[in-house]
Amino acid sequence: MADFRFGPKTAWDREQVVYRTYICQISRFLDAHGIPNVLWGELVLNMLLIPLVIDGICIVIPDEHIDKARDLLLAAGCPPCQAGSLCPFYHPYSSRAIPYAHFNLVDRGPLDFYKPEIFGENPREWYTLELFKKSDVLWGAPEIPLGPPTPNDLDYWAVTDDRLPEVAIEYRLGRIVDADYPVKIPSPARFAESLTLLYFRDNFPEETARGHYWDSLLMDMKVVLKKHRLFELEDLPSRTQSWFKFLHKPPGKRTQGHVGEKFAAAMRKAGEVPERSPWPSAGLGLPGWREELKQWEEEEEEQTA
Repeated sequence: MADFRFGPKTAWDREQVVYRTYICQISRFLDAHGIPNVLWGELVLNMLLIPLVIDGICIVIPDEHIDKARDLLLAAGCPPCQAGSLCPFYHPYSSRAIPYAHFNLVDRGPLDFYKPEIFGENPREWYTLELFKKSDVLWGAPEIPLGPPTPNDLDYWAVTDDRLPEVAIEYRLGRIVDADYPVKIPSPARFAESLTLLYFRDNFPEETARGHYWDSLLMDMKVVLKKHRLFELEDLPSRTQSWFKFLHKPPGKRTQGHVGEKFAAAMRKAGEVPERSPWPSAGLGLPGWREELKQWEEEEEEQTA
C-alpha cells in the first residue's frame, strides 16, 4: 500500500511540499486506501494556463469518504489548523471556499493585514491542504472514480493528460510533466460548470465576496475557452452554456434586466443549485440597497414612458 508521511525537516523538504507534484503523494495515498479524490481549485487553473498564485492544495472527496480521508491524513502527520473561528477561512468577507477539513502544511510568515480581534494575535499565513465534500463544490459532476481516470474521459482528466498543454517546467503551468502519479482533475468543461454553479449559489440573492471570486474565475475560464481552446461551448451543460454565451456580451449589457437573478432563480427552481450556500458569508451591499435600486429603476421607467 502506498506510504505517505508528512514531516518536512529542511527548507528543501518544505519547498517540495509547495511544489505542484506533491499532490501525487497525497492522491496515491488516498487511492490506496479506497478513497476517490480529485484535485480542484487554483492548481487546476494553473494547468489550464491561468497563472494564479497557489495558496494550497484543494482535494474533493465523496461525502461518504471524507471523514476517513481526514482521519488518514491526521494519522499521517498532517497538522490540522488550530485557529478555530479565528481562521481566515471563516471571515465573513472571505472569498475562499470553506473546506470540510484543512491542514496547515507550511508556515509562510505573518499574515500581512489583520485586526487582532478578528484573526487573533500573531496570525500566520499558511500553505494548506484542504478537503472538500463533493456535494459542496462538485455536485453537478458525475461520481468521482477511484484511481486514474480512463483514457479520453470527458469528465475527469489526469494531470499528465496529453490534452493539457505542455509548458516549460519552470513556469509551473499546464500539464504536470514530472508527475509520477495520474492525479485526477475535473475536465475544463466540468470545472467551468462547477464555477458557474458556485457563482449562482453563493452570489444570489445577495452579492458576496465569495460570489465575486467565482465570477472572476469564470472570466479566467473565458480565456481558457476562447484563447487556449481547452474546451468548447458544446461541452457545457445547457444552462452553463447559456451563461457563458451571456458572459461574452459587453460588460454594460450583463446587468440589464437582472439576468443573473433570473438565472439564479431558474436554477434554484430546477434544483440545479441549493437554496442556500453551506458557507456563511456577509452580503456586500448596504441594507436595503436592492429595494432602493428597484425603486430608482421604476422611477426611471416612469420618466421615460
